[in-house]
Amino acid sequence: MTKRRARKSSRAPAGPLARLKKKIGTGFAALLALRWAHSAIFVIGIAIGLALGLGLGLGYTWLQGRMHHAAAPSPVAMVAPQPPVVTTQPTLAPALTVAPTPPPQAQAPASIPPAYVEETEPSTDDTSTVDTPPLPATPPPPTQEPPQPSFTPAPQAANPSPANPAPAVTPEWLKNAVASIDPGDRPAIAIVLDDVGVAPSDVAGAVALPAPVTLSIMTYAQNAPRVAEAAHQAGHEIIVHVPMEPVNRDADPGPHALLTGLPAAELQQRLDWGLAQFPGYVGINNHMGSKFTQDPAGMRVVLEVLKARGLLFLDSRTIANSVGDQLAAELGVTHLKRDVFLDNVIDEADIMKALAKTEAVARKQGFAIAIGHPHPDTVAALRRWIPEAKARGFILVPLSEIAKKQMGVTG
Repeated sequence: MTKRRARKSSRAPAGPLARLKKKIGTGFAALLALRWAHSAIFVIGIAIGLALGLGLGLGYTWLQGRMHHAAAPSPVAMVAPQPPVVTTQPTLAPALTVAPTPPPQAQAPASIPPAYVEETEPSTDDTSTVDTPPLPATPPPPTQEPPQPSFTPAPQAANPSPANPAPAVTPEWLKNAVASIDPGDRPAIAIVLDDVGVAPSDVAGAVALPAPVTLSIMTYAQNAPRVAEAAHQAGHEIIVHVPMEPVNRDADPGPHALLTGLPAAELQQRLDWGLAQFPGYVGINNHMGSKFTQDPAGMRVVLEVLKARGLLFLDSRTIANSVGDQLAAELGVTHLKRDVFLDNVIDEADIMKALAKTEAVARKQGFAIAIGHPHPDTVAALRRWIPEAKARGFILVPLSEIAKKQMGVTG
């Protein structure tokens, strides 16, 4: 009984302080338990957020890569894009068409422009510029004869004349020569423009230049007769520009060109065709021809035709080894040769320098022959130079005037 009472006495309610301590301990334990629970939830939330963010990021990156791959062009499209379709409109005035070289028996010439213009090609033993060697100046005019007596001399017995005297024949080059002022002692310059009548060129500008200028009209120009007529009406002299074989095999001289190795009959037929394209010329000069003008056999055929027709030959001197000038002298053909090329460089300033060189040659030998082309720059330079040269005392003459001086022909 005593022990049971003792246990009961030990369970007796404690004092206020004990109860307070008990309550504080219980609350602290509950708070600590609640705090650990909140921390666990917080950590778990952070883990879930990180996992969700990482998953979304990886998924977005994968999706973006798929979209970029689908938008990229295929290798075939990058390597071989389809070209745009370009439509051309017809022109009102089409340029001259390029046609293959017709056979010799063709009636109409092809209207192809010269694709290549030869410059001076020095020989292997002459690398200097090819110029005409200095010649004596133009001889002074003959002194005036003393006046003759006014009475009529008594008739003399006539010497017997041949039964059939041969009539004097005026060569064709003199018949078609343009009237010109005798330059006398003043230096004379003849300007020759090649390739007239084929594109690209300023034919109208060339015809409009102050006369006299010599226009070398291409044999296969479609409008050759019309250009020849316009040149005559403007007071210019004309010659025939005959295509001949060049050294450069890639250069096409044009239809009916004179080629080395052709039979003499074929050469004559081609030359006759070129000479029949328009009338009123004084002679010919060579278009290209750096190979053909070195061939004595071919040049002999050409010069014999010119001699029979009474025409002169101007050697353009596209090669230093040309035999044209020497062979023409041997055959008795009226002949001339080029002194200066004007437009190897198609620039007005360079052409003016070439014209100054032409003046120097004319001062030295009494005359000069310069060859150019009807390029717009050349025509512009000539239009500017002609009045200036006249003011410096030079006389602009047709080609035939220099031939007259060379041959001693008066009138």
